[in-house]
Amino acid sequence: PCTPMCGPFLRCSAKNPVAVLELRRNVLTALASFLRRPEFALISLSLGRDIDDALPFVWSRFKVVPRYTYLIDLRQSRNARMGSMSVARRNDLSKATRDGLAAVQANDYRVVRELVRDGFIRNGLGGNDELLDAIFGQFAKPENCYGFVTMRNDEPLAAAFVIHDKRTAYYILGGYRATNGHHGAGALALANAIEHAAELGLEVFDFEGSMIPAIERYFRGFGGKLHSYFTVNRAWLPLELMLKLYKRHIF
Repeated sequence: PCTPMCGPFLRCSAKNPVAVLELRRNVLTALASFLRRPEFALISLSLGRDIDDALPFVWSRFKVVPRYTYLIDLRQSRNARMGSMSVARRNDLSKATRDGLAAVQANDYRVVRELVRDGFIRNGLGGNDELLDAIFGQFAKPENCYGFVTMRNDEPLAAAFVIHDKRTAYYILGGYRATNGHHGAGALALANAIEHAAELGLEVFDFEGSMIPAIERYFRGFGGKLHSYFTVNRAWLPLELMLKLYKRHIF
């Protein structure tokens, strides 16, 4: 739940590359056929990063759209991770530390929730209270998530919230105080979230999508490698025509 991709997750015993491709094609063809059933008015799914062949969906008249994210290999050393960051991002962290800011792990997600909610409202997305209650109140447990909050004295300035499975940490929510804030507060929370993922023994930190130019540039500064994955989209024709007015890049 809450991870950005849906798989499918395939166990393949074949070694021959053609046989592997054939199995994946058969599975994706069956999935595309199932999703074309008339009772599904709207389909929008992100395929797993290891699915690099979306042709069965193209042939089934889905709109296939590439998306991008940055991944950090947590198996490398901390020095290697820090060395991969941009000068600007390292400067953000240094300034935050010099100015007395500190990132602490959140024991109470109410502070994280409010910073995230403020960010939603600031960007014209509404409060999204139902969504935030579902994530922080129903889903979040110590074994599947964590958060970091950057503090200046007793004042929370920024937060980063991460969910994870046994291998990958996903940065799904963040927020910062717009008034009386600090330029490095968000970077400090996120950098600590990355290091905590490494301490948990996870292998990958996924920035969970980097498509908006300003956000992509910010995430890029943390030194991850760019990876692509596919989304597949389809809607009933009247609904698709309406969606083209608002979501033309998807439909």
